[in-house]
Amino acid sequence: MRVCIVFLLFVARALSAGECSVTLDEALDSALCYNYTLETKRFMKCEGDARVQQAWSRFWPKIVWSGEYLHSPAASFSGTTIDSHSHTFEGRQIFFDSDAMYSLKIRRSELDSLRYEIEAFVDKLVFDVRSAYYLIVVSGANVRVQEENVRLLKEQASREMDRLRAGSSTQFIVDQATVAAANATTELHIARRNHKINQSSLAGLMGLDASQARCLEPVIKVIPLEQHELIANKIAFLDNDGDSDFLWDSEEREWWLETMYKGRSDLKAHKAQIASAEMGVHQQRSEYLPRVDGFARHLELSKDSFGASFFGGKTSYWETGVTFTWTLFDGFAREGRIREARMVRNGKVADCRQAVQAATLGLQDRFDDIEESLQAYQSARFAANIAESGVDRALKRHQHGAITPLEYRDSIYQLTDARQRELRAGYALLISYFALRRDTGLDRLEEEI
Repeated sequence: MRVCIVFLLFVARALSAGECSVTLDEALDSALCYNYTLETKRFMKCEGDARVQQAWSRFWPKIVWSGEYLHSPAASFSGTTIDSHSHTFEGRQIFFDSDAMYSLKIRRSELDSLRYEIEAFVDKLVFDVRSAYYLIVVSGANVRVQEENVRLLKEQASREMDRLRAGSSTQFIVDQATVAAANATTELHIARRNHKINQSSLAGLMGLDASQARCLEPVIKVIPLEQHELIANKIAFLDNDGDSDFLWDSEEREWWLETMYKGRSDLKAHKAQIASAEMGVHQQRSEYLPRVDGFARHLELSKDSFGASFFGGKTSYWETGVTFTWTLFDGFAREGRIREARMVRNGKVADCRQAVQAATLGLQDRFDDIEESLQAYQSARFAANIAESGVDRALKRHQHGAITPLEYRDSIYQLTDARQRELRAGYALLISYFALRRDTGLDRLEEEI
């Protein structure tokens, strides 16, 4: 609750002061407090808590009061109309009821499953917020790349216009440069629109409305790849001419696999569902056992009532006893319910095996994604560095007439394309790493530690 209040104050301050920066931690805190889907799932968990309490209530004594007032001429042997009244105060307590015991265990397993499902959704929500946050970082950087592209092309168009006035260029070349600058301006507007769309996506995850979406500008301007130890180590390994075939050794893969088995919440949810289905089988089998209840009852009768006459005029007395209920035969209905419960359990086991298989294969895909993203990022980073130095050389050669205006524009296009590829490759690498943490539940395990 404190985190929610702190972020609410942050939003109010940002909107009033015109500040438009948000950190990743603030975005995550807001999503965990105000995301509507997560709020719905939390209400479902509250329903599960209530069902557990209902199951517990079956073990508590039941106390019932009942009263009756009778006005009937048929109640008197003399034929006269009489009035009578009576009331009963009764308490019942379960001594042995296997159905109640297994119902409680089932409700507990269902509650565990709901809790693990919420944890799995939180892991997914954290991944989505991270993805949306860094996508805004990338789209903002892309806007700056497009702005630089427009600036370079407009400068070239201006130079060609000056050369046309000096008689060293042609109108055709000037028109080409002007069209290139106009096309780049269109791409700039598209980049700005995509940036706003990404802001709206993050606002939806954070539970904010449309008016607050434009207040979501990350405090960072570049993707912090080197801050994550695993990414930094893998980049250093490849920079030192390491073989990509040995990027993941067997011990590291085994560690991530064990982490997935311990930390992945959806697998825990499947195990809780199996436990609930197993308790369902035991619950149906328990119908072969008897139920034993104890009771104590106090009756109060009026003197004119039939009961008082039957018991020798006694108007108040106590009754105590034990109820023994045992179903000996019900037309094989119990056997059918047991067989049905077994099939439900077997289905849950099959679902769990399928989930484990999919998670194991998905973990291998995460390794491959990170490996490919690392190699793509290396290539894109190298190309961007070459393109940046190439533009400076191309400008000097163009000013000396060594290359044509079209060749200079090609170098600008190559720089823009290389920077965009570097941004996309860096984003893909970071998201692949976050996907690995999500699929293994590493964030949750680190919080528990």
